Amino acid sequence: MERTDYIETRNDVIKNIKTLYSYLEGKNDDSCRWAANILKNGKNYVIEIIDNHICFAPSRFVGYKDNTKDKHQQSHGNGTQTDSVLKLFYRKVQDDRLDDVFQKELARFELTAGSKKYWIPNGLTIEEILSASGLTKVNYWVGRVTSDDYWQKAVENHIWLTQQRYGRQVSTAVSGVLGCVKEIKVGDVIFLTYGNEIYAYGNVIKCPFKSNQISSLSKVIQRNNHDYQDGIVLFDDSDVFYEDLREGCDNWGQRIVVDQWHYYLNPTRVTTSGMKNEITKGISQMSIIGVTKAFAITKMRELKKQYEQMNMFITKTSKLLLVNHNLILTGAPGTGKTFLAKAIAEVMSAEIGFVQFHPSYDYTDFVEGLRPRNDDNGNVGFERKDGVFKKFCKEALLESDKPFVFIIDEINRGEISKIFGELFFSIDPGYRGEKGMVQTQYQNMIEDGDAFKKGFYVHENVYIIGTMNDIDRSVESMDFAMRRRFAWKEVTAEESYEAMKDKMIHAEEVKTRMTALNNAICDEKLGLNKSYQIGAAYFLKLDEYDGDFDKLWEYHLRGLLSEYLRGNRDAEKQLEQLKKAYDGNTESQNE
Repeated sequence: MERTDYIETRNDVIKNIKTLYSYLEGKNDDSCRWAANILKNGKNYVIEIIDNHICFAPSRFVGYKDNTKDKHQQSHGNGTQTDSVLKLFYRKVQDDRLDDVFQKELARFELTAGSKKYWIPNGLTIEEILSASGLTKVNYWVGRVTSDDYWQKAVENHIWLTQQRYGRQVSTAVSGVLGCVKEIKVGDVIFLTYGNEIYAYGNVIKCPFKSNQISSLSKVIQRNNHDYQDGIVLFDDSDVFYEDLREGCDNWGQRIVVDQWHYYLNPTRVTTSGMKNEITKGISQMSIIGVTKAFAITKMRELKKQYEQMNMFITKTSKLLLVNHNLILTGAPGTGKTFLAKAIAEVMSAEIGFVQFHPSYDYTDFVEGLRPRNDDNGNVGFERKDGVFKKFCKEALLESDKPFVFIIDEINRGEISKIFGELFFSIDPGYRGEKGMVQTQYQNMIEDGDAFKKGFYVHENVYIIGTMNDIDRSVESMDFAMRRRFAWKEVTAEESYEAMKDKMIHAEEVKTRMTALNNAICDEKLGLNKSYQIGAAYFLKLDEYDGDFDKLWEYHLRGLLSEYLRGNRDAEKQLEQLKKAYDGNTESQNE
């Protein structure tokens, strides 16, 4: 029997973990053996630190509320059904270091197992978990990038660059930096810093390159000289530090790679304030400095809080998508619905598919259909070809542990029933997976070996986001079957501003003008409503006009608002009043 009593809070998970460990550590031999088997044979494990101890439990066991041995034996699902609720509180990772901690935990119960995948709490990093385990000591570093020229290189390539070479700067200063670098190891944390501002942090990983050019970092420091002038240079006394001199010696080649820059925001409000008394290695003027764990954890949390505040809409909406699988973003023009859809997918670390519907788009484009084909003799025939969505779903099957987000821009501009066909059933959140399998229109032509030979279905890891404008007349033709299968979220002008303001010039002035204009648009005398408000995406165009708000009005806003007011008796006067609001003139519209 299928279980439906999923956990509702993280505390529900912790309670289940404690239940499993009570069996493992109890005196009942049968319960102990059963729990040991559960602990050993899972595939994906939730990790929690309970009473200063790292505990592991299979996701299948902890995903159901108030689970016990008896409940689990009677009914426990297939192991994937709880993913959608676990994603609200945890994120999935795979890491050799966590495998080491897990093996250590299994050894307590005289068990062994192979590599696993793990769910770790959203509020914790792998480094914090490892530090708690006592298995690996994590060191923390503030790494400055001191050149405008190489800032973008560091950000885009997830690297920290020393930017210091012998022959170019005082040798003692370079030796001091390299002395710190020599102590950095896999799993350490580096803060991406420019001046006194901290933009993100990254977890140090092994050098991704192989090379026959091997040097010694200790000897380089000792003799104040480098061995090579070109190519990739590795060091036999460091797994993480390397030189990329493929562009020649003028290229700052000394660098360390991180997994990614977590919680990156530019501009940032997180600074190195308070660091002076928290330095463990080096001096404050250096480009790499060791800092205490307490200082590092504080800054990591500040970065996370800043990022989540800036992306509050994106974070909340991504959770809505995780629960419902299908989501429609609606809103006024220019609220950046497509931009936000892509941002939501990026927050989920998902693979992204994209298509824009239009009146000519049909089932053949989306699901499958017959396409012309020339054979070797020049004869034209037809063959069945997968549509864009079916191809996307096949890719998702190959990486079933990773989320795949398919974005349908302007979803209401296509004839929905014609495009989706029998897929209305398969995309329903309640019929994901093989239980929602359907026979497509060309099922009898599908070749042996095709993943959907027996029928088509949409896997649990596929999520769909549609975007549409509220004022588009084609909204009225949206199929009720489609409406029922999607969660709906309106994107307001204010939310679009919060999501995009870090990409704007003159952001504060944009907020003032946009708010005043939208308040004026909602004046009942105009006969409009909030669906006609102006979204923040229009103001991104300011960069093209060097911040000239008048040009933005003339080339983009005036024409749109004129169309809104078309047919109004006082349209010209009303447009003038909107311009006054946009310009900051608060005179009464009754003058």
